[in-house]
Order: sequence, then C-alpha cells, then structure tokens
Amino acid sequence: MTREPQAERARAARATEARWLANREAPSPAALALPGFLRPTYQRLLTSEATAMLRHDLAGKLGALGMLAHVLERRLPASLVEHPDPKIAEALELVKTTLGESRAIILRAHDAMGGPPPKPAAVDVSRAARRVASEDEKGRIVVAPDSSWWIRGDLLSFEVALFVLLENALDACPSGPVYIGATTRGERIAITVSDEGPLAPPEGALAPFFSTKAGRMGLGLNLARRVATEVGGTLAL
Repeated sequence: MTREPQAERARAARATEARWLANREAPSPAALALPGFLRPTYQRLLTSEATAMLRHDLAGKLGALGMLAHVLERRLPASLVEHPDPKIAEALELVKTTLGESRAIILRAHDAMGGPPPKPAAVDVSRAARRVASEDEKGRIVVAPDSSWWIRGDLLSFEVALFVLLENALDACPSGPVYIGATTRGERIAITVSDEGPLAPPEGALAPFFSTKAGRMGLGLNLARRVATEVGGTLAL
C-alpha cells in the first residue's frame, strides 16, 4: 500500500531536480553563466553543503524524537514498569534502534558526498578574478589592476565563490559594472565584489536554502561563506 506514494514522491523529486538543472543550465540573459571548468567543483561544493545542512537539520529532529522516547519511557505507569508489556518495550527499543541507525546513515551519506578536501596551495587572486570575469561576454566585470593579491587555499573553490558573488551582483545590477577589488589590512586581505545596483541584500540572504530566484536551491552564498571560512576568512554582505 505504501509503494505507490513512495514512487510518486520519487518522481516528484526527480522532476524538481530536472527543473532546477534546467534553470541552472539556462540562466536569464542578465545572469553570468557557470563556466564549464567550474562545474565539477561547483557540484562537489553544492552537494557537500546540501548534505551538511540536511545532516544538521535531521540530527536535530532525530535528537528530539530520541528525547521524546526517553520521556515516554520514564513516564510509563508504575504497573507497566513492574510488569512491562512486551509490545511496548519492543516498540520503544525499535524506536531507539531506528534512531541510532538513522544517525549513522546520515553521517555516512555526508562523508560520502563530501569527499576528501582539496590540498591548499598559493592562489593568485587577481589572476583568478580575471579568469572568472572573462566568462562575461558583455564585459560588465571590472578587475582592479593589481597583481599582488595572494591567498592560500584551493583555486577552483575560490573561483566558485567568486562566481557566486559576481552572479548575485549581476542579478542586482544587470547592466553592470561590477567591481572586483582588494585591500590589505595588516597581514590579511579584504577581497570585495561591489556593484552600483539600488538594492541592498535581502534580510536572511545567508540563510541556507534562501533564494529570491525561482528554480534555485539558495545555497550559493553559503558556498562562498564556506570557502571563505576554509581559508581563514569571513563573508560579509
């Protein structure tokens, strides 16, 4: 009796994924197209981020269910404690076992999806910026003429983060220009992506799965923040 609803949910999930991929592959005329050389890294980061968010959310819900089972077990009538009903005891034990197995599955899925982290190396920030900016055929992206910006991290991950920020800036200011610059603050560097659009970032823009664009997952800025964190930095809008 449960197979048909499960099949329907599976078909709906595949249809949703197909629509998202169609939107991702066919951006609006104002958008910045995802470069082919960044797609594998983008997909890796997106999958890892999505599973990390789901792991966090599901872990909280499973913890709540475990606490509920514990409370129910402690509040059983004294008569059932002295003379336990085998069916109730079996049901509670099944709940505990299922919760434990579910947690293990989530952890294994997260580890499998994430894959090994790339080895950090020296990244020429201005060169990476010019490479991503060159993908905009309309020439709306302006890179400050400075070749002395360096960080230590993964080149492709950094370029994905930069692409996400540029994409958001061009959504806000479709005709451009969008500027990529950097300033040094002691031993640290502040990399900026700025535009002349009239709108400020919406409240909650850094929240997981938040998007104002149809067909998007709402994890792009989370990816950028994750990359910034991995190189010892932060992301501010």
